[in-house]
Amino acid sequence: MDERHLSKLPFELAYLAMLTRYNLKRLSRWEHGLSEREISLLRQFGLLVEPVDRRTFFGKRVRQTIFSTQGPPLEAYISRFHGTRLSSSPGEVRFKGFLFGYPSCCVEEFIRHPYAENNLESEDQRILFHWACPGCKVTPLLLRDYRDIHNACVRVFGAVPEVPRSYARQDKARLSDALRDLQRAAVPAAACLAAMLLLPGGARGDDPHWLPVADDSDCDYLSHGEEILTGFSWHFSYTVNPSALDGVHLAGVLYNLISALPDTPQPDQPYKIYELQYGTETCDICAEEINMGCLHLFNPSRGLDIELPIIALHYLEHGSLSYMGSVHDGRLDLELLKQVILAGDESHHLTYEGDVDADGLFAEEETYLGSDPANPDTDGDSVKDGPQYFEGLIEALSRVSREPTEDEPYYVEWFARGTETCEICGGLFNMGLVEIVNPAEGLTLHAPFVSLHYLSHGSAIYDGTTNDGRLLPVLLNTVLNGEGHMHWLEVADDGDGDGLKDAEETHFGCDPAVYDSDGNGIPDGPQLATTMQSIIAGLPEEENPESTYVRHYHMDGVYPCLICGENVNMGYMEIVNPQNQTSVFLPYYNLHFMEHGSFETDRTDLYPRVDPRDIGNVIDVGSHVPGGTVEISPVMVFPNPFTHKTRISLNLPGPADVDITIYDVYGREMYSMRSEGEKRADLFWHGTDAAGNDLPSGVYFCRFAFGDTTLTKKVMLLR
Repeated sequence: MDERHLSKLPFELAYLAMLTRYNLKRLSRWEHGLSEREISLLRQFGLLVEPVDRRTFFGKRVRQTIFSTQGPPLEAYISRFHGTRLSSSPGEVRFKGFLFGYPSCCVEEFIRHPYAENNLESEDQRILFHWACPGCKVTPLLLRDYRDIHNACVRVFGAVPEVPRSYARQDKARLSDALRDLQRAAVPAAACLAAMLLLPGGARGDDPHWLPVADDSDCDYLSHGEEILTGFSWHFSYTVNPSALDGVHLAGVLYNLISALPDTPQPDQPYKIYELQYGTETCDICAEEINMGCLHLFNPSRGLDIELPIIALHYLEHGSLSYMGSVHDGRLDLELLKQVILAGDESHHLTYEGDVDADGLFAEEETYLGSDPANPDTDGDSVKDGPQYFEGLIEALSRVSREPTEDEPYYVEWFARGTETCEICGGLFNMGLVEIVNPAEGLTLHAPFVSLHYLSHGSAIYDGTTNDGRLLPVLLNTVLNGEGHMHWLEVADDGDGDGLKDAEETHFGCDPAVYDSDGNGIPDGPQLATTMQSIIAGLPEEENPESTYVRHYHMDGVYPCLICGENVNMGYMEIVNPQNQTSVFLPYYNLHFMEHGSFETDRTDLYPRVDPRDIGNVIDVGSHVPGGTVEISPVMVFPNPFTHKTRISLNLPGPADVDITIYDVYGREMYSMRSEGEKRADLFWHGTDAAGNDLPSGVYFCRFAFGDTTLTKKVMLLR
């Protein structure tokens, strides 16, 4: 569209449209609704236009119009503000400033000191749509382009529009989104001033490199998931450093750590290698020229590495985890970066009596997880077994939904009236807790906010000024990753991976080569275990010479199930069959696991596997059927989690060719195979990559692709 058609619009709207069309502003907002003709002119000019309705404090609707050359900024503004009450909270002002393309230093200064005197000429300030902060280094770089576009707009209209006498009054009325919103919201000015004065001194943004991030409820430049991952509070902007926002503080810590790394290969510690390129890129904020190459960080002990553009270091030095250059832009992968250079953080590492090797795990937990109770670093990767396991838990928690679901884990926050501090670093947290819910497992776990801080720093034990204790790590894993069958444990001598040894399957008339002999979607082992438990639960306690009965031997004491946390009496029962004069002793702990589909237990040293053939000799399995049915996904993983081998199966409606691929949490392909012309696609996976190398503990995803259909199943590997 010819720019001359913009003369049919109000001058300021035309000027704003040109700034947006030529990418000086990624998003612009007009404070009123527009006519169909005006909207049509903007769209013909190459802009996407959307109306937004907001409400004043008293509920009156206010129509705004936003436009951009791109869809994402429009969608972000609409999802955040459409239908909401007008506000000038620091969080809203920061978010709008980011979307409108204002320098972050100016946004932060405006939050603290609206319209602070600056050194701009009134003519220059008048053509801006933000109020420049005193001594701003970014605004002068923008002014040249603003002047060019403003002059171009003047040429479209044929004359310089008349300027009101009071620039200050016009500028403040037009440029202050926050002040206008305040007036419409009818918030008392004194209350707003008080809120501004209560902001910590560190809230002043002295560096425009601080780039906002989505899902940042406390406006500290960390997303909600990143706060969990790195141990900060998402309720307070200054968790550990009263003079630096959490995101800025973390960026500084990471910059110092990276700077201190050796720049030559090391055999047993992290190091960095610069990969310079011939050429430079320009920082979008300060225009500094930076080599356009990358920095490679290596952790040889863990076999992990991460690549960062060199310009990301420039932004880290300035306090930002995001970066914007003429070649590279994005945000650091904190999850992987933490694994590479922050692995083995022992700043909060606490141990309990019973932790023989002082690695943060009890002996029975290590036995279940497959690590050595006498060796703090079983796999020799320089990270103790406990922190390594907790690393996977905090990563999983950072991805959990905050909205209730019917089949996926989620959590709910329960706040308390008060705060507590970490006894080690002084970090500030609400005294309340999160309630983590797993509908598939039927489990709920409560974790104080401060406990997540400790977990992110490698400790299941937490010590706050109000809350202290220990999270049960295996239980937490069940709540975060369970899909309804976490008690189904791996069995030796089980060729088809169905939870029964081959000899046991033969005894009960099952096929040792088929994990679901009757084709009902339930593996043979879990089906037999729950069937037997159901039969036992219905046996009488009175002695009867004509039928099978039970005798109970309760003890004073309980053992908590490592997997689900249920306290189980330490005693046992005797099942007696007077007709064939047989009996079997069955600990309550084993019966608990049979109820959940397994003849194995998670405490094999105390409660080894009970041979189902011994139970079958006493009770009549053949005359009973399982109580009820279980809804099973077409994709089955058993056992899951696993330590050595798991069977991943897909039941198909008919013969088909299926591609099976294993990915890690970063989407990298680890292993693949193809099943051709079968009704059931099976993969026995030993936790290795395509070259046969053992993969580290963690969450993996198995994808089945056949025809136009793709199915994915989560798999948990424990080393």
